[in-house]
Amino acid sequence: MFNSFGISTFALALLLINAVAAITPALLYRGDTRSPETIEKSNGFLSRAVTLGLAEDYSITPVMHVKLPRKDRRYPHDPWISTSKSWKSTYFFISVRQDGKTAWVYHIRTQGLCFRDVFAEHRAAGVPYTMGHEQEFVAASWIPWDNVEGWHIIEPDGKRTYVPKNKKHVPFLSTSISEESGRQRPNQVSL
Repeated sequence: MFNSFGISTFALALLLINAVAAITPALLYRGDTRSPETIEKSNGFLSRAVTLGLAEDYSITPVMHVKLPRKDRRYPHDPWISTSKSWKSTYFFISVRQDGKTAWVYHIRTQGLCFRDVFAEHRAAGVPYTMGHEQEFVAASWIPWDNVEGWHIIEPDGKRTYVPKNKKHVPFLSTSISEESGRQRPNQVSL
């Protein structure tokens, strides 16, 4: 079926899907106090509901997800998994929650997954959003382990070490922040 511009409905839908996908960054970050071994055993990141073995409640929108209080009866059924396009925001988020323990900032490739921009969701709903600095994106239900490309180990003393997935942790490998991108990457090590 064609509209008045001669564009098929299917082509228009495909164009809109690509436009939405185009605004999702290629790489997102997730801060977590669970180790890579634990995340790998779960085959990735699961929503709170799936982790608890409960039904996911999709009446909880990404807008509601942001401010859903723990005492709300729907809280355990939250289907959304939080990530951010900002490494710095994710680092800050996890560093204030690590409580003297090691934490991790996971680097997640978004290819093949559907994420929703929380800022755009608030704007579409006409709801003010005061946490825009978090640059949050959410995924529904599951982020597969295959999409994790590496992680930063965040020590309690603030030391950060990047570990690419499937590489053993090398203690003498330090990191630096790229001025252009703001992303942290390993320094070259000469042996």
